[in-house]
Amino acid sequence: MESRKRKDGNGLNTADVIVKQRVGGRSFRQILPYVCLLPAFLFTVGVLLYPTLKMFHFSFLNWSFGRGYETAEWNGLQNYTWLFASPSSTLFHSLRLTLLYSGVSVVAELGIGLAVATLLNRERIFGRVIVLTGFMIPTLLMPVMVGMMWRMYMYPNGMLSYFLGLVGLKINWYTAEWAMPAVIMIEIWQFTPFFIISLFAGLRAIPDEILDAAAVDGASGWNRFWHISVPYLRPIIVVTAMIRMLWLLKSFDIVYTMFTGGPGSATEILGLSIYRALFLARDIGRSAALSVILAVLTLIVTYIFVRFIYRSREAMERSL
Repeated sequence: MESRKRKDGNGLNTADVIVKQRVGGRSFRQILPYVCLLPAFLFTVGVLLYPTLKMFHFSFLNWSFGRGYETAEWNGLQNYTWLFASPSSTLFHSLRLTLLYSGVSVVAELGIGLAVATLLNRERIFGRVIVLTGFMIPTLLMPVMVGMMWRMYMYPNGMLSYFLGLVGLKINWYTAEWAMPAVIMIEIWQFTPFFIISLFAGLRAIPDEILDAAAVDGASGWNRFWHISVPYLRPIIVVTAMIRMLWLLKSFDIVYTMFTGGPGSATEILGLSIYRALFLARDIGRSAALSVILAVLTLIVTYIFVRFIYRSREAMERSL
């Protein structure tokens, strides 16, 4: 007791000094994570937040592409008013095509990917590793190159048109009726392997003991798939679908390479509308307003997916 009550040169008890050192150390440990995150935060602000705020600012300006910033004039909400109210605006047409293009592509890629991954998950599949490696080739190709390749295939005298003609199908892909199905088909061809690889990895991670126990209890293959495999794959399905949906919402290269938004405006998704507003109409304000609308749409879709993830987690916790 006497040693604990001894005082140092400043008149403080030794026990008080030890407590203060511990408190100071704990405070430093609490601040350290924020200090480590500071460079990443500054980088994010400089690279992402600042350009986003400038884009939002430009959407309120009347500014022609190619002229100096000093020529820009503040026009308030006129760019947004024109996009939503002008008869010559293609905003709602582009929104409809973007949602159709993204939704159909994601649903088809997910369905085909889940079916192929389930098939490859069977034990007696010869050359499974080689097949999975081959599936990744389309995903690794540059979208511009894919667009140019399929553009040649879909010419009236191209390879795809030739083989379709052999079975009596004569399709002119360069019409307003078939242009959007053509780009959706190309997206499905290139990015379905992304779902195949992701879902196959999820299926391989399911414990065999659970599936074997269900089989012993008399569950059929379909019941094991629907009541065991699908719930285990739900987080992977949601995350991969969200990532792919965000890719498609800001898509540009394949559609531009194939049809440049045409014929007419048959494939003018939001990315093409932004391009036309900036480089053809040379209107920075309207193109920035369209970019803001695309950013808001992306945030809404992300919020929906994240909410679905949390609700799925809560449902799984309640079931356990």
